[in-house]
Amino acid sequence: MTAIDLAQAEEVRQVIRAWLTAASNWDQAAMEQIFASDPHAIHFGTASDETYIGSETYLRAMAKQHTVTIPDMAFDFLPGSPVIQARDNVAWVVGEARISGTTPNHRYFQFNTRVTFVLEKINGAWRIVHSHYSIGVAAPA
Repeated sequence: MTAIDLAQAEEVRQVIRAWLTAASNWDQAAMEQIFASDPHAIHFGTASDETYIGSETYLRAMAKQHTVTIPDMAFDFLPGSPVIQARDNVAWVVGEARISGTTPNHRYFQFNTRVTFVLEKINGAWRIVHSHYSIGVAAPA
């Protein structure tokens, strides 16, 4: 197994920082540069109906969510997150985060989620090729 490449992990950390900035302002052009242009990429959200095939489909749905449905949506990694590892041309980012915002019915919400990003180095640049958000489920009693 190839060792973790710390220099590449730092490059990925910069991509995640750029993603946080672009997501907080919903900068569509920046998001399109961060996500791979892949019609087969799969992105999962926390809701059961949030499965998106293709990065373009995912970004369109997120644009609507961030600009129309929940324009004040915020995403913050929790302390100790994320953990970033990279080898060769693949990297993964895992962590816990808090998502908050106000619904169209003017109800504030906040919840913690687990996050996974998979990135691939494509033409010399790291791009997100997969994302997955999940809410932990309590074990049955």
